[in-house]
Amino acid sequence: MKFSFIVIFSLISGFAIASTPLETMDDVSAFYTSGKLNGMTNFTPSNIETTQDLNTIFYSLKNTNKWTAKPNTQCFNRAHYWAKYMKDYFSVDSMKVHVFFTNRYMREVSKKWWFHVAPMVELNNKLMVLDNTFFKRPVSLKDWEKRFTRKMYRRGVPADYRCRVIENVSDYHDEKNQENEYCNILVSSMFYWGPVEIEQMEKSGVLASEFKAGEVKTAVANIFWVWGSYFNALKF
Repeated sequence: MKFSFIVIFSLISGFAIASTPLETMDDVSAFYTSGKLNGMTNFTPSNIETTQDLNTIFYSLKNTNKWTAKPNTQCFNRAHYWAKYMKDYFSVDSMKVHVFFTNRYMREVSKKWWFHVAPMVELNNKLMVLDNTFFKRPVSLKDWEKRFTRKMYRRGVPADYRCRVIENVSDYHDEKNQENEYCNILVSSMFYWGPVEIEQMEKSGVLASEFKAGEVKTAVANIFWVWGSYFNALKF
C-alpha cells in the first residue's frame, strides 16, 4: 500500500482543509510507517485469496437484526464479536477500521456519532470491510468510508476529500486535527476492543496480542438477547 499526500486548501465555513490522503493502496503495512507504537504494531493480518471465501465469511457473521439482537447495540461490541468469530471459525487474523468524527464535523455536519468501527480484511491485498449492520456484502474501505461521511459532501466539502489517516487516538484528539479535519481513519489489530483500549496501549506501551474472555463476553452480552449460546460457541 502506498499513500500520496496532497494538501488541499479550500475555504469552507471559514476553515481550511488540511493534508488529505489519497489512496493507492496495495499493502496494509504502509498505513503506518513512522515507527511509533500503534494498533498494528507486531500484527500481520490474514490475506483472503478469493471473493468466494470472503463472501462465505461475511454471510456467516451473525446478523444483528431485531429478532436476535438488542436495540442500540454498540459498533465496537459487534466488531469485537465478529473478529473473534472469524478467528475461531475461519482462522482469519482481521483488522478493525475506525472512522472518527472531529469537532469540526460535529459542529458543521452532524453530532450523531463520534466514531464507528467494523472488521476489515485483505482480499488479495485489497482492503475490504465486513460491516453487515449497514451493508449486504463486503465493501472496499473507500466505499465504507463514504457511507459514513456522505453527509459532509452535501454541506459543500470537496468530493475528493478523504478522512485523514491517523496512527493513534491521541492524533484524533490533537487540537489542529479537531479544527482542520472532518474525520479520521485509524486501523488496529483485531485484539483491541475499542478506542479506549488503543489509547491505553499508546500510554502504557503494552500491546494487545490476544482476545480477553471478559471483554468478548461483555461484547456478546451487549448484542444478543440470549447471549450465552453465542459466547459459549467461541473458543477460549
